[in-house]
Amino acid sequence: MRDDSGWARAELLAERLGRRLEVLHTEGVQDAVLDPAALAEADELRAFVLRGPERDGGPLLVLDRFVLAALAHLHHARCVLLGPDSVAGRPEAQRTLTLFALVARFAPQEVPEDLRQAVATVPVPPVEDLESLSLRALEVFAHWQTAGDADALDEAIALWRSLDGLLATSHPERAMILSNLGCALRFRHGVRGDETDLVEAVALGRQSLELASPDDPGRAMYLANLCGALTVWFALNEDPAALDAAVDAGLESVRVAPEPQALFHSNAGFALLLRYERTAALTDLDTATEELRRAVHHAAPGDPQRPVFLANLGRALDQRFLRHGRQDDLDAAVDAARRAVAECPPGRPGHHGHLVGLSGILRTRAGTTGATADLDAAVDTARRALATVPAASSDRTGVAGALALALRLRFRWLRRRADIDEAVALLRESTRGDSAPEHFYDLGRILLARFREYGEPADVADAIEALRHSVRRTEEGTQRGVPLTVLGEALLARAQWTGSPDDAEEAVAALRGARALLTGFHPGARVTCLSYLGLALSRRFDLTTSPADLDEAIGAFEEAIALQPDDPDSVVDESHLGAVLMRRFNRRGDPDDLEAAVRWNRRAFERLTGEDDPHAGQVLFNLGRTLQTVYQQSDDLAVLDESVERFEGALRADDAPRSRHSSPMSRAMTLSNLGAVLRVRAERQGTRADLDRSVELSRAALTVLPHDHRDRATYLSNLCTTLLARYSRYGAQEDLAEAIRASRESVDATPATDTSARVVHLTNLGTVLRRRHELSGALADLDEAIEAHRAAVAALPDGQVDGALHLGNLALALLSRHRRTRSAADLDEGIKAARAAADATPDGHPQRGTCLSNLALALRRRFHSTGRRADAAEAVECLRHAVRLCPAGHPQRALLLSNLAMALMSRCGDGDPWAATDADADDVAEAARAARAALRISPEGDPQRFTALVNLASALVMRSRVEGDPDDLLLAYDLYRETTGVTTAPASVRLRAARAWGRAAGAAGDWNEALDAHRAAVAELPLVAWHGLDREDRIDALGRAVGLAGEAAAAALNAGRSEEALRLLEQGRGVLLAQALDARDDMTDLRERDPRLADRIREIRTLLETSGPDPNPASGADPARLLREQRRAAEQRRELAREMDELVDRARRLPGLEDFLRLPSLERLRDAAEHGPVVVVNTSTLRCDALVVTRAGLHVVPLPDLRLTDEGGLLERAEALLDALAALGRSPADAWRAQRVLTHTLAWLWDVVAEPVLATLREPTGSRLWWCPTGLLSLLPLHAAGHYGPAGDGSRVLPDRYVCSYTTTLRALATQAREHRATAGARMLAVDQSDTPGLPPLPHAREEVRKLAGRIPGATVLTGPKASRRALLHALPGHAFLHFSGHGTQDPSDSAGGALYLHDHEQAGPLTVSDISRLRLEHARLAFLSACETARGTAVLPDEAVHLAGSLQLAGFTHVVAAQWAVDDACALRVAESFYTGLRTPDHPLDPSRAAHALHDAVHDLRRRNADPLWWAAYVHTGP
Repeated sequence: MRDDSGWARAELLAERLGRRLEVLHTEGVQDAVLDPAALAEADELRAFVLRGPERDGGPLLVLDRFVLAALAHLHHARCVLLGPDSVAGRPEAQRTLTLFALVARFAPQEVPEDLRQAVATVPVPPVEDLESLSLRALEVFAHWQTAGDADALDEAIALWRSLDGLLATSHPERAMILSNLGCALRFRHGVRGDETDLVEAVALGRQSLELASPDDPGRAMYLANLCGALTVWFALNEDPAALDAAVDAGLESVRVAPEPQALFHSNAGFALLLRYERTAALTDLDTATEELRRAVHHAAPGDPQRPVFLANLGRALDQRFLRHGRQDDLDAAVDAARRAVAECPPGRPGHHGHLVGLSGILRTRAGTTGATADLDAAVDTARRALATVPAASSDRTGVAGALALALRLRFRWLRRRADIDEAVALLRESTRGDSAPEHFYDLGRILLARFREYGEPADVADAIEALRHSVRRTEEGTQRGVPLTVLGEALLARAQWTGSPDDAEEAVAALRGARALLTGFHPGARVTCLSYLGLALSRRFDLTTSPADLDEAIGAFEEAIALQPDDPDSVVDESHLGAVLMRRFNRRGDPDDLEAAVRWNRRAFERLTGEDDPHAGQVLFNLGRTLQTVYQQSDDLAVLDESVERFEGALRADDAPRSRHSSPMSRAMTLSNLGAVLRVRAERQGTRADLDRSVELSRAALTVLPHDHRDRATYLSNLCTTLLARYSRYGAQEDLAEAIRASRESVDATPATDTSARVVHLTNLGTVLRRRHELSGALADLDEAIEAHRAAVAALPDGQVDGALHLGNLALALLSRHRRTRSAADLDEGIKAARAAADATPDGHPQRGTCLSNLALALRRRFHSTGRRADAAEAVECLRHAVRLCPAGHPQRALLLSNLAMALMSRCGDGDPWAATDADADDVAEAARAARAALRISPEGDPQRFTALVNLASALVMRSRVEGDPDDLLLAYDLYRETTGVTTAPASVRLRAARAWGRAAGAAGDWNEALDAHRAAVAELPLVAWHGLDREDRIDALGRAVGLAGEAAAAALNAGRSEEALRLLEQGRGVLLAQALDARDDMTDLRERDPRLADRIREIRTLLETSGPDPNPASGADPARLLREQRRAAEQRRELAREMDELVDRARRLPGLEDFLRLPSLERLRDAAEHGPVVVVNTSTLRCDALVVTRAGLHVVPLPDLRLTDEGGLLERAEALLDALAALGRSPADAWRAQRVLTHTLAWLWDVVAEPVLATLREPTGSRLWWCPTGLLSLLPLHAAGHYGPAGDGSRVLPDRYVCSYTTTLRALATQAREHRATAGARMLAVDQSDTPGLPPLPHAREEVRKLAGRIPGATVLTGPKASRRALLHALPGHAFLHFSGHGTQDPSDSAGGALYLHDHEQAGPLTVSDISRLRLEHARLAFLSACETARGTAVLPDEAVHLAGSLQLAGFTHVVAAQWAVDDACALRVAESFYTGLRTPDHPLDPSRAAHALHDAVHDLRRRNADPLWWAAYVHTGP
């Protein structure tokens, strides 16, 4: 039990006792010891210094051996004075012997010599004294320090605790005992982790100081021990107050120590070092280093704590090197750490810890030098440390972490995958459920590093999980902010990879939380947190487009910079701040933001130590991007060049060994952006090398980047723009195709939540699709382009700086579609978008001119549509202003001048040079000047040169009309000719130029020049109607060239070139049929020369003929999926067609195959007339002629009375007849009108066409005659021409003289005539649609099919519900003959409007001309369409036979019988029955070669029953 009586009383009694003995010995005063008070005081004092045993059998405890000896001397003196044998003296004698017997145990020299023998015989119980016990405790504690014996540590604690329990509260030794006990408890906490030991240690340290007097010689020790306990407490609980108290205690211990003590200096220095690591206060670091140096200096060579002092000094010097970069500090740090290891040999506790410390400092040196030897030394040292730690030791996890960090560093420099894999494996293997948060923290960081290098998503997921563990296991408080920061960093990395908005949101939340926790903590940790918070907010802005995110990001970077403005690493935050300011400029357009962005980026750049600076890659990259933005605003070429230079530097810096931005993702980013800025420079300066390298770098970026990385979408979009730029400049269609593929993949890979990127990627897709439409005319491309542009514009945030760019692109796409479809809605929307874009760009903006030009184009289009002169005037003013704003030398200037010339010409006769006789002379002159200036500054090969050529040519033609200068016309011819040779121009542009050239030359009467022009125009037709396009696009393209072949033939005839006139008609008409014939052309010659090439061509033909997605899918199908399938099919067709073109070119390079798949020679074309004359009737505004082809040759029959546009001409009569026939079934009056119009038309046809032609023929009556009419004449029943009625005598009736058939072209007829496909065993497919849902019944149709099936054994009959659209398409390839009995229609104004109606037409849609045209039927011979209007053509494209009969020929049927207008159901039955009777021969039930005669006879029979041509003249035969 503790004696709580005051020790001051004991000290007072001891002092009195000393005086009594001194008085006795010096003065001889006996009363000094014999005084009864002396005995009483002695008894009281003995109770203080001599304690009985705490337990039975326990030892006596002597608290002060010297006082005990004084007591023995007192009783000895009393015994001598009283007499040992006296009654009073005997008790004194006994006490004397007993007390001296106890004293003899500790200080035998204190026993008087004369008593020693007697004392030796006195029995004494076990006894211990305070001094001995204290020494024992110190010895045991020292043993623990040297041997690491935990039992010894427990024993020392037990001894000191026992002593504390025995001492009085105020005992002077108690302060030292409490201090030592606290020290021992602190160390035991380090061994066992029991926080109660540490709590008690701190409390005892404070208590020891409270007990100690100011002059206590142990006070310095007490302060040092308290410093140590508080330091550990801070490390455990992150209590800044505890650390400050530790520092104060440590420094005070050094100050009050009577003489220097190594431990005191070490404790003070270590506490200061910890505070520096928390606050970065430089004075703490410097003072810590000096104190730790003194600790090492004052430590004795054998001091067991000396290795610790050395290790701590090494750690401080390492920190000072990191702060100041002084090599001597680093060298001294390595030396101190190595000495620590050397002075703590293996087997000593702490050896592995000192190895870990040395490895850490070696990591610092390796991180600075990158030398393999230094990297290996750091790894090897940590590996040695791990080898010395027992597998079951709790220290193993921390040591494994140190080795993992060393391996990670070596990986960063040497890029050995094995290092980072081993690091991960080490940490995973040492993971336990109770692992410290630091372990999970290290595991998360290393997994994150591996993810950044190799992009394996599992790594970042595991990193996030490990860091979540670290955060959860870290105590609440400042320290949690560190793992929370890295958790935010990892979440941000995954968000950047995947585009996950949830990860981005959580990253921001984590980093905000970390910032709050780290307030007042080490600036370095706070800077890291703030930096990643800025990046996370910037990333979230991509998803939210919220300006608040950019504002907060800017604030975070500014705060980070302010915390450590002079830190070398702050350059990256300065650079990021510049980047975010640039983004805010792009969002808001505030020039102050752009100026600040440049300023911060340049500051960061100027602070770099060179391209080998660890942050050089990021800083140079951000500066390059900012300068690119500045160029976009200023058009300053010097800025653009510097932007390229900075990106080049960033690429080199990424390869530097010290770079912290050398991951594949970083390299891909730099490659792609360098490619982008090189593309900009190439577009600005026209440098081919820049453009080629731009494409190369853009492709390389995608090669480097992992396939599933989020940024892949952006780099694909960048590749698209570079390829598009190269295509625009040099015209390589493979670049355009690759650009579209890249752009589509880019949009597909862009998350819907990534608004900023999606806007750009959609705009790029729309732009590249519009450019392909300009090349090919594919409407689907334009539709998809508008869809993409609208989506981009809809996603634009309010106030977006580049919003005008996206609006302008939408406007261009809409205007392009308006040109194709004439949709007023497209025009209105296009003008609205173009005006909004122009309004959003002030005069100083580099895009102002482009926006004004787009608006002018939109206004000009509306002027053409509505005739509003104000639109034309505004368009001119917009372009004049745009030209004024565009400086000389700017690449856009030529285009703006060309557009100005067009705008001026547009208001002079609607842009037609030949309508400009009353044009304003000033406008014409200005247009010519602008066009000439545009051409002058358009270099050879420039993609816009063809526009300048055409415009100048047109302006000169216009000026020649106004001023009459023939030289203008001659120069215009040369310019037009040059334009048609510009291979990079779209074929449609070359075609328009050639036609304009031809019209100009024709108007001037220069027919040889006109022939050259028309020859060039016709040559473009296969390109504008390229076989890689959808049929509808080809039809539209041909529709825009309607009449060209007739014009060309007329020009040739005027030039005296009749044979060429025929060839031009062959080349310029029936283009679709020619493509189909190409696909069926015989390849025997090619197979003999190159079998593999022939096989590949045949294979591609088959693939091209394979139907794509069903254009009329079943109801309920997913529209989006169908649209994707259609687009994929269109892309596949283009690729196949492109390969086919290349293969055909290869074939034509083979000897003897120069004309492979070319238009046959005239000699071969004459084969078409083998069985009778072929009359090609050419119609044009210039002249009309019949070109009569016979086996003997070609002769021309002028048709002067056949005129196109005069009153009573072809156009008027065709419109009248088509209108009358369309109303045929409405009423008897309409039928009568139709009969009258038809009769008059047939008579007119006889007079102006048939009679002049027949006058030149000598064939006998009943001979075959083929008609090949052109233009609108192909819509009229030329085969039935004649004078009918009571006055007719038969001599002027064509059917009474010839068996007439039709052909689209001579080639088609010659090819069909050569085909001798076997018909034996050929099957008939008969379709009965007498009762079609939703349409009038056709009672005779059922009878028609029934009789046919009875006539032809084995016929396949489709009737009722079985006669579905799908069933018919499925059955056609297996049958040579088709008989369709049902409803058919043809819209004369719609080239795709022909259709046959099957039983399910209301659900699946009718069978259209397009459906049939897609088929390729190898065995097809004859088709009989017993349906209305199945041979009726269209006015919009008469030369292509785009009706049902023509589509069947395209599909492969050699013979087609059809009707040009509605026929009576009963008449149809009679004609069919008679026709099939006429096909029968002794050898075959169906001989298709008799089709023309069989139909002629069937119609003749019908004529006998009813002479009205309305009943019988509709039937026509097409084929040989």
